[in-house]
Amino acid sequence: SGPIRPRAPRPRPLPPRLTEGERHAHAEFIARMGEKSLWLRFAATTP
Repeated sequence: SGPIRPRAPRPRPLPPRLTEGERHAHAEFIARMGEKSLWLRFAATTP
């Protein structure tokens, strides 16, 4: 085995693995954690 080389990006992005229902349930769960939740700080910095 040789040196590790960077790979090219995928030609097409992978399809989402979560259903809309799962995404919605997760968003509700995060919202219930409150405004000081660590997750809300991450959500504010991601597109």
